[in-house]
Amino acid sequence: MTSRERIMAALALKQPDRIPFADDFDEDVKDLLMGRNDFSEIEFAKEMGLDAIKFTGYSAPIFCRTEKVGGREFIVDGLIKEDKDIDLMVFPDPHDESFYDPAKRFVEKYGNADYAMYTECRWGVDGVLYSMWIEGLSRALYKNPKLVERVLDRYVEWAAQLLQDGKHKSHGKSR
Repeated sequence: MTSRERIMAALALKQPDRIPFADDFDEDVKDLLMGRNDFSEIEFAKEMGLDAIKFTGYSAPIFCRTEKVGGREFIVDGLIKEDKDIDLMVFPDPHDESFYDPAKRFVEKYGNADYAMYTECRWGVDGVLYSMWIEGLSRALYKNPKLVERVLDRYVEWAAQLLQDGKHKSHGKSR
């Protein structure tokens, strides 16, 4: 089986020739594992024995303050702390055709390879956690649970629209 066939068989609840392997690696980690930064997604997949390659372009933004330490970026605080901060939550427009251009280029580049392709989409809970951070989320759950609900709704509504629009654009194609 090809890597793509293996993933598609597992998703269809059929027996693949072996357990499919797909994982999510930070770009910094990929560079360290490869010992360089000038490689393709296919080269990385082959080196790691992956059956799928990941497009990293559709995650909802997180609204937080970060710091770089040792070349890695860490979240240090959420920006959403009170009701007025909801206005900071500006998401990309999933109705804008150009929003899908990076995914189209990814599929054009790798679509004929024998690898499954996937992307990620923050459904809401992790976006809420990162945007409010632990202290802010904990405080809001106690003092202002409606704020948490509004932040979660914003993430879920955006992700649902993205999936709905993306479904129409893919025309039912699976890769």
